[in-house]
Amino acid sequence: MGNELSKGNSHNNNRMAIAAMSNVMKLRSEDMKNLKSKCLANTSEVSGGIARKDFRIAMAEIDVDETDAEILDRLFTMFDMTGEDCIHALHFLVGASPLAVLGRANEKLRFAFELLDINQTGIVDRSDFEALLESINATASYFGDPVLSREQINGLADDILQSSNSFEYRDNIDAILSHHFVQQFITGAGSCRYGTGDT
Repeated sequence: MGNELSKGNSHNNNRMAIAAMSNVMKLRSEDMKNLKSKCLANTSEVSGGIARKDFRIAMAEIDVDETDAEILDRLFTMFDMTGEDCIHALHFLVGASPLAVLGRANEKLRFAFELLDINQTGIVDRSDFEALLESINATASYFGDPVLSREQINGLADDILQSSNSFEYRDNIDAILSHHFVQQFITGAGSCRYGTGDT
């Protein structure tokens, strides 16, 4: 599916497709924040899940552009691992967040953390950090970009958290972005493809 989009292109002269898509989409960070509010209002408190029909209503309520809505709906399908037309709303929005931010990787990553951080504490734990990475991974894979392997996600979390259970993300954006696994991801130099057994 998405991986076919960039086959045949050299990673050395090709920017990430997910980054290029942020220049095409009309959805921006304020829209994504509004979408988050609408989605969380219709999310199951137990599972964090939102049904596709409720997601579509949320998109309509904030007047998401028709083409953007189609892209998000297709991403919804990919995130729906059970086929029950229900996904984890927050993880989905975090995964899609790079599409709503024009600018550098540090701005995209900061915004993803801010969406994830519902109470705006500035702190995330290991499971939330890994969920953020996995969600962005999934979105990048849809557009054909190489992704981080499960082992790389674990290694990155080990290196950033060290022996802590949580960390202040605002103070660690540069450390995360300079990590060799993330640099490999950002430059498209990775060889891991989503759904190949390594992810």
